[in-house]
Amino acid sequence: MQRYRHALAPGRVWRGGSWSAGDFVQPVSGSLTEPQARYPANATGSAVNSCDFAGVGREGCGAVNNPQAVASPAGTDALRLRQALGSFATGVTIVTVRDATGQRLGVTANSFSSLSLEPPMVLWSLARNAYSLPAFTAADRFVVHILGDDQLRLSERFASRGTDKFAGIQHDLSPEGLPLLHNCLARFDCRKAHTYEGGDHVILAGHVERFDCAEGMPLVFHAGRYAKLHFGEATARLMALQAW
Repeated sequence: MQRYRHALAPGRVWRGGSWSAGDFVQPVSGSLTEPQARYPANATGSAVNSCDFAGVGREGCGAVNNPQAVASPAGTDALRLRQALGSFATGVTIVTVRDATGQRLGVTANSFSSLSLEPPMVLWSLARNAYSLPAFTAADRFVVHILGDDQLRLSERFASRGTDKFAGIQHDLSPEGLPLLHNCLARFDCRKAHTYEGGDHVILAGHVERFDCAEGMPLVFHAGRYAKLHFGEATARLMALQAW
């Protein structure tokens, strides 16, 4: 595993003094609500939303103290299950690939997770009805980009319909020709290791062979909405002590 030699663009450092009064996740405009697998056959890139909980708010989720509300997911209303699962906040990523014809594809996904440090591995999942699924399952590599909190529009671009998601977007190419988006918090260039069945999704695991990272705050997805992290004064002091 190696680091990318070229650095990410500067200016993504969290600025002190902008902490809020309390610790919370602050919603911002936008949601991952684009339908899955409704793209034209000649689409250059797929922006399938692999966030299963898109557009789900917190109201009506039900009390978790009620045993009947959590005892049997099979007997629970699907919307309430989605709402419950949506209470788990995640980051937001864009995963890119190059198919056998050289076509560049990218999807917005919040299903990313670290898997192993030794060897370094990550995983993510994609809906079975995703337009780009054949490209990702056939390819032997993919690149995961972790988005910063100022990249909401970029996330929306790859989570909406369109012909060429990369048109006008700054990016480089990896040695293998995969798109590398600029100004992300981190990028993981992976060799695909395994593909697993996961119900209505397919799980893709990869070995991290190259990566880079920068300082900054992440874009967050919670309860069907984009959000930004804000920290209270006590947390700010604790972080300052840890940095010291």
